[in-house]
Amino acid sequence: MSDGQAQIWRVGAIMNEPLREVLKFCAWYLALGAEEVVICFDNPEDPALTLLQDHPRLRCIACTPEFWAAVGSDAQERFVLRQNAALSWVYQQYDSGWLLNVDADEFLFLEGRSVAAFLAGVPEARHSARIVTAERILVAREDGNTYFRRPMAYELRKAVYGEDVALFGPRRAGLVGHPQGKSIIRCGVPGLRLRQHWPVWRGRRARRSWITTRARIFCI
Repeated sequence: MSDGQAQIWRVGAIMNEPLREVLKFCAWYLALGAEEVVICFDNPEDPALTLLQDHPRLRCIACTPEFWAAVGSDAQERFVLRQNAALSWVYQQYDSGWLLNVDADEFLFLEGRSVAAFLAGVPEARHSARIVTAERILVAREDGNTYFRRPMAYELRKAVYGEDVALFGPRRAGLVGHPQGKSIIRCGVPGLRLRQHWPVWRGRRARRSWITTRARIFCI
């Protein structure tokens, strides 16, 4: 067995989306080779639950009042806090492998190798790998290509946007959405909890993260 084959990884997300978007998300990550796709359905009566619950590589969780109580939250809490609580719980269900923490509209993209092969290259001392954002942009003339932009340093932002540079930074790093990306986290680390973009360990952002600026893997 190669190092790439030995790297088991899963995807976790909390969703309240139309069925078409749920199916697209599941299909994407199953095709990429995820061992399991774990979805916490924010609507505990989501019709996707019945449709998907028997799939062998999907784990569907209804976010009932009992579930929220079990993870230390409730349905009235702000979504980001519920998201963190739910995904931290998902993370804690696994002693080994990796968990990718993403939103319903975020898709991992890489070329030339598998996700497992990428993970085999993450240094052993690292708790996580942060995947850089690549944000889709629309162009005036369609030419059959899809264009993306990545976070930019100030001088590059200034060259691209000119007088409008202030609209795209500094926190946005030249993007409209968040530039921080998302993390794929090594399972089995005691005391580690998940946040939207990175894990927290012992009350602070996990220092042992590896930022994939040159790895040609993106969160789109």
